[in-house]
Amino acid sequence: MAVAPDSIASVIAVKFKGEPVVPPIASLGRAATASSADNADEGAANAFDGIAKTAWHAAKADTTAWLQVGLGKPVTISGVAMQEGNNGGEQNIRAYRLEYREGSEWKTLFEGGKIGQGLLKPVQPVNAQVFRLNVTAALPGI
Repeated sequence: MAVAPDSIASVIAVKFKGEPVVPPIASLGRAATASSADNADEGAANAFDGIAKTAWHAAKADTTAWLQVGLGKPVTISGVAMQEGNNGGEQNIRAYRLEYREGSEWKTLFEGGKIGQGLLKPVQPVNAQVFRLNVTAALPGI
């Protein structure tokens, strides 16, 4: 007969009262601007419209670009979700900074390399109204 290495068995039960509160996505449907757009159908607003088949693309020749969203009021952000492209094959970003505006100055929230098909990153909470993805290196076709 096998014996567990620890003779103490612990069970912890957690009971929640009410329904969990999930805050809305702060950037969904918000005003956006970008350094460029490949065409009128791939403008900055597409990045925040909540539709999986739409996306923002910078001008085809661009190897650096930025995408900015205004949240309408200061919001505390403690996590970031990003996806590059909308068809699975677009992974042209090589380096970026996610920034937020504090007064008239841009501050770096975090830096990274490739974004790919899904980046979910917890961050030190920051309260700001305007955020910007600053692509500092990419293959043409961001």
